[in-house]
Amino acid sequence: MNNLGKRQPLGIQRVYIFYALSYLGFKFEAFKTARFGYEKLQNLKIPSAWQDDIDLATLKVRAKPFSDKEGFAVICNRCMNTNALINQAGDLCTSCGHPFVRNFTGFDTLPLVEFVPRAEIPPKKVMEFLKMDPPEEGNGFQPQKNAKKQGRGGLDGWQQENRDEQTMQFGQNDDLENDLFTNRMLEWLESQVNPDQYKPVEVDERILKSMRFEEIFIVDYSQLCPQWPKKYYKNMVPDVAITNCDKCCKFFLQDEYEFAYMEKGCCPFCKHVEKDKGVKNVYGSLADMNHR
Repeated sequence: MNNLGKRQPLGIQRVYIFYALSYLGFKFEAFKTARFGYEKLQNLKIPSAWQDDIDLATLKVRAKPFSDKEGFAVICNRCMNTNALINQAGDLCTSCGHPFVRNFTGFDTLPLVEFVPRAEIPPKKVMEFLKMDPPEEGNGFQPQKNAKKQGRGGLDGWQQENRDEQTMQFGQNDDLENDLFTNRMLEWLESQVNPDQYKPVEVDERILKSMRFEEIFIVDYSQLCPQWPKKYYKNMVPDVAITNCDKCCKFFLQDEYEFAYMEKGCCPFCKHVEKDKGVKNVYGSLADMNHR
């Protein structure tokens, strides 16, 4: 819906789209979204059999709060702004303009933030820097200069300066505070005035070396269009396992992708069969049964 704009989807009538959106929005208490759908229906040619039901539903939704149920809001992982389900400007954050990256099995948002290396860094060097093991202070951690002054509780934030008193320092081991990429992202947000000026976070050699390669996704769109450049994404929540298909360049939650691959024997979006798995080697999949 957010990417549709004024385009007419091939083979699908807008009436069906907005009716389904409104009906499900009301059912799941996303009343703001449901009202948006019913308002859009007023400008379309509705089947006569639906007219009375839609008019009644429009009156019902106006009696409900002009808000969606808590939990349906979309959170931007770049600026942490809360977004409504519908954004007519596109599938992007209304605050910073960062495009949402969707999981193409459930279409929920993924915690991926786009970044670009500086233009003067060659692509080969970018890969070398990303594959390097981060140094101990690579994520921005600074070794404590006064380590000898720590008391017994030095690891939990307490530092003993002398025998008579103890002081507590916050943020010494705070990953969010000291992460170089996060600091750069916050600086980038401060320099951005409005969403129309969105640009991916630009990182230098030092930040590239500090990033963990297992948290980075490099999507090569040149196989889809030679003019499209590579895109770089960082997983801001490493506990969320994410994977992407090399063929269609779509992202998925890893568990959902593996389950779908086990069931169908191919990528759930583009039907691509991975070379290392094949159709008959998908962990005893249902696809094996279908191809016997």
